[in-house]
Amino acid sequence: KFGDVHGTMEFDPQNVAASSVTLEFDTANFSTGVEDRDNHLRSADFLDAENHPKITFTSTAVEQVGCGDYKVTGELTIRGILKEVTLDVHYLGKWDTEFWVGDENKGVVARAPGSWPRVRSTARTSASAGRARLTVAA
Repeated sequence: KFGDVHGTMEFDPQNVAASSVTLEFDTANFSTGVEDRDNHLRSADFLDAENHPKITFTSTAVEQVGCGDYKVTGELTIRGILKEVTLDVHYLGKWDTEFWVGDENKGVVARAPGSWPRVRSTARTSASAGRARLTVAA
């Protein structure tokens, strides 16, 4: 679980091509629940958090591939190594909620399988924004 995640998601189902996602994860602020393992993963053997404090994702394209289904392609950078990855995104709709920041308090949620994000940054949403579930495409 990453505890310090920041980013923005701009999503308008009426103008998919204008959609974008940027995310930044703090490599020193995560937990697997086992302190020794966490320290090893932060070390130069894996994430090298001292020299590479951030993991980033920046979308380069968003494409609708079905009813409510999208492909988000972007650049993922870990340890200074940039790779192109594609995320499968499913749009679940929109609703009013008091828990999100943005126009008319419409919520947008990005969720990876088996986890629930603790988003602590400001979210920018449009009146047509909604809930989305993200899973990494194999």
